Amino acid sequence: MRRRRSNDAAPVGAAAGRGLFRPFLPICLVLAIGLAWPASAQPWLPAIERFEAVDREHPPPRGAVLFVGSSSIRLWHSLEQDMAPRAVINRGFGGAGLADVVRYADRIVSSYEPSAVVLYAGENDLAPPASAATPEAVGRMLEDLIAAVRSAGLEVPILFLSIKPSPARWDRWEVLARANEIVAAMAADDPGLHFIDVASPLVAPSGEPDPALYAADGLHLNDAGYAAWSAIVRDALDRAAAAGPGSEATLLPVPGQAPPAADPARP
Repeated sequence: MRRRRSNDAAPVGAAAGRGLFRPFLPICLVLAIGLAWPASAQPWLPAIERFEAVDREHPPPRGAVLFVGSSSIRLWHSLEQDMAPRAVINRGFGGAGLADVVRYADRIVSSYEPSAVVLYAGENDLAPPASAATPEAVGRMLEDLIAAVRSAGLEVPILFLSIKPSPARWDRWEVLARANEIVAAMAADDPGLHFIDVASPLVAPSGEPDPALYAADGLHLNDAGYAAWSAIVRDALDRAAAAGPGSEATLLPVPGQAPPAADPARP
């Protein structure tokens, strides 16, 4: 039975995401897509192979919460203690895009048989130098990732951490915010996908990203920024676990006013 969502869970632009989901790809097709990429087009392959080497040496637990995505996941060094007592696996890599997570989904997502997947990706797909992707393309790539996970038989919650505003990419916020709207709309139509607002807590009273929560590069979070994320993600996982399979409860988006869209005239 489809789980109910309260009116508070309907995100801005919900209608924009209706009809985005295509039929799930068979897992053989997902694998074929990955094999079709030449080595030169797989810049993160060494990172994936390092994960696999670590896994052979120290097999990770089944049923852990998998955190996957770009460097905002990779640099979350306090993740294990922040999520305790839950077991977690950190599979963030480099400057990965959502396209890269899709490409290696069978090797860094479904292979772990996680109890939940927490994803931060899409920002790098929309920002220079890989800014050719559109917010709509991010939605389609997320569809493909969900297809790969579900085709592998994993009926687990997928928590999409909203793309964050950052000082270094504030001029791209209008585009990044549009991608958030699309994913939030997708989540409103899919009880297995949850849009988690981790952007709002990073915004200062001025309406711009709070530099106190970012590293010196103005792009990645510092310890204070990750502390803000930790409380939100722990709460989201708690509510997902409390809902349970077949429950009428649902995981609501974290409350909060979304940061304003960037002024197109802003330099």
